[in-house]
Amino acid sequence: MLHKVAAPHIALLVGEVIGVQLKLDAISGGELMEKGYLIANIRVHDPVAFEEFKLLSHAAIADYGGKVLARSAAPDYREGPNRGQVVLIEFENPEVACAFYDSTAYRAAREVREKISQTDLVLVTGL
Repeated sequence: MLHKVAAPHIALLVGEVIGVQLKLDAISGGELMEKGYLIANIRVHDPVAFEEFKLLSHAAIADYGGKVLARSAAPDYREGPNRGQVVLIEFENPEVACAFYDSTAYRAAREVREKISQTDLVLVTGL
């Protein structure tokens, strides 16, 4: 049973939550806004040349509003055959992730990376 003092606070909180949801719905047009993610597993053979790839790719990531969420040179592998470093990048939506990957700027970076590493790379849609 609610106390008479708690009820107004709960009503206010519920009202604030509903207000925030209405604002979010107005911004997104009432639709769930899915993010796009790039996940790469990179096995580097030439660490010195890899620095050039990093410079080129960071510029391209910034051009497309990407945000590096995780990067690990020594991830804790638990299953599967993959090895190497792992990178997780978030983009505004899946279309922007695809546009980044297909861009001229990232293509130049990718050409450097392909000469000095082996890579498994996927683009996925967030929930």
